[in-house]
Amino acid sequence: CASFSQKFFWAGLVGVFVFFGFGLFHSMVAHAATVTVSGTAYSDGGSTPLGQNQGLTLLKNGGSPQNTTTGSGGTFTLSGVVVNAGDILTLFMPSTGNKGVTVTSTGVTNISGAQIYGGRLIVRNDGGPPITTDDLATANNGDANITAVYSVNSNTLIVAANKTLKIWTGDVFQATGALDLNGNFEINGTADIGSNTINIFGLFNMLGGSSSFLHTGMLIYDRNDGSTQTHTQGPS
Repeated sequence: CASFSQKFFWAGLVGVFVFFGFGLFHSMVAHAATVTVSGTAYSDGGSTPLGQNQGLTLLKNGGSPQNTTTGSGGTFTLSGVVVNAGDILTLFMPSTGNKGVTVTSTGVTNISGAQIYGGRLIVRNDGGPPITTDDLATANNGDANITAVYSVNSNTLIVAANKTLKIWTGDVFQATGALDLNGNFEINGTADIGSNTINIFGLFNMLGGSSSFLHTGMLIYDRNDGSTQTHTQGPS
């Protein structure tokens, strides 16, 4: 039979596991928060708000859909969104012809000004870390209203024809694979592409004095006449 000292040792060890296990659980729970996500949805690049009663959907890490409709001036509010720091939120417009998607990384505070633009994939950071290609894959649950704008295949970000990849002002996108942009590339924040190849069919615009393009790989412009123009390093 076990001695008193052995029993004391095992009892103490169990206590340590219980203490640290409770602390881990408490830490995980403490980092969750219930927030409100609000903003404005537009049918175009930010000048024409959606009408009233247009459907919007929010996904958290590609699941847990929450639906709402627009109010006057295209405004929307989603309440009771339970998030942990670093969760990936997807906002998209299933009821409009010109599909638009916004993907952001969240902290644990309310998000306001969460714009959705028709014809665009907007990448933002709302208190969370920079969005990566992997995050964009997580954000896309295969809904046709999202894949009409973008998809991720073998870690390559594919933006659909006539759509625009837009990096939001003051925010960061970090590519972990190639970019196949069958539309436009619009940088208001920072696009950190590293050495990954960019293939772009449409326009490439850097907007605002604080925009930044970090790229050491190949940049290929597909021209309308069928020819291509290749650069080994993009502008910075």
